[in-house]
Amino acid sequence: MNKVKPAKEKGVHVTNISILAVDDENNVLTMIKNIFRDYDLVVSSNSIKAAEFLRDKGKKIDIFLIDYQMPGLNGIELCEIIREINDNDDFIIILGTAVGTTFLFEQEKEDNLFSYSALKPYSEDALRTVVTKAINFLGLSIRRRAS
Repeated sequence: MNKVKPAKEKGVHVTNISILAVDDENNVLTMIKNIFRDYDLVVSSNSIKAAEFLRDKGKKIDIFLIDYQMPGLNGIELCEIIREINDNDDFIIILGTAVGTTFLFEQEKEDNLFSYSALKPYSEDALRTVVTKAINFLGLSIRRRAS
């Protein structure tokens, strides 16, 4: 489990949004580290260790970037654990896949998961846009619950 420390450079806005990225492809994790270096970011190439981290640390995660096809737990199985651990919290799951999104939509509906499916390979712009939308949605959801 790699903890990526947020940038502390002058003029860089460091957000308090926390992201957990789980993908068995190191090139994808490297891209995520580069794009989201100013966030509270945790990355893992092992889905089972990511699940253990979530259970042990009790750390609040706002956005999950999860690969669907991984050894150990697949993305749907990890999503179930995320939902179990974060039962009353607001969070977004972005599930990445190289397979068709129709299959994932049916699986998500069957498992009652709320997530956004992103087709791999990711482009940096597309991933940045999806996470920005997730952050905006989270802010709206939290404000609605507070009022």
